[in-house]
Amino acid sequence: MVSDLEMVENLNHRELAAAVLEKLPQMMPRSIPNPRVPWTRAGSLVPPRKKLPGGWVYGGYPVTPVREIGTVELAEAAAAIRQRIPSALVTASELPPLTMDAYASGSEIDAAANREPRRSANAYVAPTALLSGDVELADDASVYFGCAVIAGDGKIAIGPRTNVQDNSLLVTDAARGPLIVGADVTIGHNVRMGAATIGDHALIGMGSQLSDGVIVETGGVVGARAEVAPGSVIKAGWIWVGRPAFPFRPIKREEAEAFAQAAKVYVRYGAAYRLQGLRIRAPTSGPHPRPA
Repeated sequence: MVSDLEMVENLNHRELAAAVLEKLPQMMPRSIPNPRVPWTRAGSLVPPRKKLPGGWVYGGYPVTPVREIGTVELAEAAAAIRQRIPSALVTASELPPLTMDAYASGSEIDAAANREPRRSANAYVAPTALLSGDVELADDASVYFGCAVIAGDGKIAIGPRTNVQDNSLLVTDAARGPLIVGADVTIGHNVRMGAATIGDHALIGMGSQLSDGVIVETGGVVGARAEVAPGSVIKAGWIWVGRPAFPFRPIKREEAEAFAQAAKVYVRYGAAYRLQGLRIRAPTSGPHPRPA
């Protein structure tokens, strides 16, 4: 059996899909989605603890069943992910790009201007993440896979024990203003954030977008997929949801405790990755019943 890496390097999109199908029995469930599990479109929101019956494409905010999906289409989608080929199933215009090409030239300019990232020896940056410009990472901060943290000629500071999860984009410049993120903050997957001030113990939900000038006070929460308008102030201990986002309710004590524990988990993840030697670098470049 050829390896996934060999497939990616030697086959084009359609050939890779055919190879995946040919080897489907021995590859599942490791290398391709099982036809009996659901497929969720890029940019969709799945509520916590939601159970999605298999064999269907889901989309929306929150997700609803859109149509059935077959094995061939699943194989092609898996191939698109491996080869970073745009596909309606795996990409969306409001989500980060599949490569760092758009930021590579800016990173070179920043290096020439001596605007280099500064990070604590205890911080972790994933091998596929990109930091560019005046970016500062404090102790035990972590930036995970596929993230781009781009300060341009501005400044980005990420506080101690704060985590920036996979595929998030934190981008600003001097004209827009600094991006200052406090301690023990969780920034979920696929977040887009500009010039903002994020207080300690805040949580920025996955897929959310924060415009320039947003302030999230201590312990404030932005719900998943929310869009926060420019200049909004999220008060301490409140959660905002919606598109556009609005004040929803105060955070419950047990929720705040759970969020704090989640931040600690990512501190442990970062430490584990460092011990494994994944060190910092900046890269350049069948019918199913319809669900209710």
